[in-house]
Amino acid sequence: MKTQLDLSHYLTTIENISYIEEMVRVAIQFKSRIPMNQIINNPDLFDLAKKYFRIDSSEEFLSTFNQNTGLHHILDKQFSGELLLFHTRKNRSFHTLPNTHLIYSLQGGCAVYINNTEIKLNEGDACIISSGMDHAYYDSSRDAVTIHIAITDAFIGSVLLPNFPEKHEFNSFFQNLIVHHTTKIPYIIARQDKYDESSFFLMSAFYHHVYHTDFYKEIVNSYMLLFFFNLMSSDKISELFNMDVLQNEATSLTYLQDYIYDNCKDLTLKHLAAAFHFSENYMSQYIKKTYRVNFVTLLQNARISQASNLLINSSLSITEIAERVGYQNMNYFYKLFKTANNCSPSEYRMRFKSSADRTITHESRKFEDTP
Repeated sequence: MKTQLDLSHYLTTIENISYIEEMVRVAIQFKSRIPMNQIINNPDLFDLAKKYFRIDSSEEFLSTFNQNTGLHHILDKQFSGELLLFHTRKNRSFHTLPNTHLIYSLQGGCAVYINNTEIKLNEGDACIISSGMDHAYYDSSRDAVTIHIAITDAFIGSVLLPNFPEKHEFNSFFQNLIVHHTTKIPYIIARQDKYDESSFFLMSAFYHHVYHTDFYKEIVNSYMLLFFFNLMSSDKISELFNMDVLQNEATSLTYLQDYIYDNCKDLTLKHLAAAFHFSENYMSQYIKKTYRVNFVTLLQNARISQASNLLINSSLSITEIAERVGYQNMNYFYKLFKTANNCSPSEYRMRFKSSADRTITHESRKFEDTP
């Protein structure tokens, strides 16, 4: 059901921010205070600039941008700690940044270039670009307005993935980005009717981010979720990546397994979830779904696998090995090791001692989950 939405106020705010950013960019490029003074001498514009850049005075405004660096570097510093970075640009030359990027054509259309492929976006179209992908974009006309949002892994892991439908392509796309660190799929394009609910949701998120309203983080997160849910609507997505290009699942899971193996001594579910920007609950559910075992079993798997490797490829004592992989209770360590390898640690070492050229790697053995 369509809702009548008044977008004029939000659009005016975003257009003014676009103008402010352009003046700041010109001032930095040409090392001139004239564009900055045009903002300062306009009370409405300067009030908006102060809110947007989180500054308090004209002196701070001038000193903030009196630097020999690009605007986006200054914005990164000004908004450090934020899960999202909103900005508008008339154009952005080719660049590669670590965050996932969302480019949304709010007005007038734009052209996006990814790996030298040109993609034309009409009003209401969105392009989600994988982190680390070289890309650029240019507005199609002088009056065009393009919203560019840098999306951190923390936002994806704590806000998007816990709420996305499990079997939707968006879920797979973002999981591959922040869990498996793969960019096999460079981008998603969603084509929509102009100025539908998606525009309202994104503009609302932008507005609350700019004005730093009460509970703005929660409000922004809510609007962004609504925006992505609207993109997911089957009647709105006309172009999406092909799931057949996803890499083999066993290969894509290696990164998470390696992380657990390398940090198994002191690793907790809390620390693992934080490392991958997930909530503990989501991390736990993800492990059970992916590996068919719980976190404790997966951790034991990694510890015993590392202990087996050390028994063959080091001269450490069994006690030292147990402590190195995270076990202080030797009886418990012996019990787990024998269950996994059908022999004691000393028997395991002797079994392979005569095969000096044999090396055991840390390929994980599957454990049956215990109730």
